[in-house]
Amino acid sequence: ITVTKAEVTPDLKRAKIYISILGDDVTQKKTLRGLENAKGFIQTKVGSCLQIRYTPLLTFCLDE
Repeated sequence: ITVTKAEVTPDLKRAKIYISILGDDVTQKKTLRGLENAKGFIQTKVGSCLQIRYTPLLTFCLDE
């Protein structure tokens, strides 16, 4: 998985994360599902690294 881009709203409450995944469509869908399932864990890790009041709500998208 490679993060290719991240777009954050001006209020820092939402972040759209664009990712690139090697493999076929099935692999990409499984990987996206895994990221969605781990979203809470990832947000917690991001929140512990950031020095801001709210942790952005993450949304993962394939970068076409």
